[in-house]
Amino acid sequence: MAYQRTSEALKSEVESTSFNIEAYLAQRDKPGQAFTMVEIGHGGVPVVHKQPHPFTGDRAYIGLETWMRGSKEWVNALIARRALHDNIFYMHYEPGGEVRETRDHGRKEQWYAGPFDTRSLLPDEAADEVFVSNVFCDPFLAHHGNRTERLLAEIHRILNPNGVAILRETITPNDVNEIDKDLLEDVGLRVMALETIEDADPTRWDQLEARYNGETINENERGSYYLFLAKR
Repeated sequence: MAYQRTSEALKSEVESTSFNIEAYLAQRDKPGQAFTMVEIGHGGVPVVHKQPHPFTGDRAYIGLETWMRGSKEWVNALIARRALHDNIFYMHYEPGGEVRETRDHGRKEQWYAGPFDTRSLLPDEAADEVFVSNVFCDPFLAHHGNRTERLLAEIHRILNPNGVAILRETITPNDVNEIDKDLLEDVGLRVMALETIEDADPTRWDQLEARYNGETINENERGSYYLFLAKR
């Protein structure tokens, strides 16, 4: 599914609600309130340190990583940084199956084969916000609808009833070819807002990037977007 088709299809599915991106950002950033953020697929640059308030007291950050975004050794190195703040935690889980390595002209590539189980150790409805950046464009998911569906189902499971899930795609948004209205309905999610780089107010886009941009390369490709989801 090409980006333009994805964008038009999902934008038409934005439900008539009072959801407002600026208002949501202002609410989530209020200091002193209970707030749990779960980031799935944080890579080497978790966005936790870009948040406007530290994760202390009733505020907690959980970075959830799989083989898709680094080795166990890499994740363990992140866990070692946990002492920087009391309420920042990094978790690693195995999604089942196996990763096979191949070499083509001296270049090593990793491919995933076998069952794909994305259910983490997090309890149900643990998160006020689930953030996933440039994961659904990964070939491991983008070309396998069942894997995309299972990760979306996990997002639904850990999101609390009033929570918001944010899917950010800015590196290769054109590769997200499985997410559509029917799939979201199947996993119990609905579209609250879709902010594309072409249509967004520059100030609003900058507000989003200030909190959620963790990468350092290939940013803001044509078709980049933020997709805001909630439970049905």
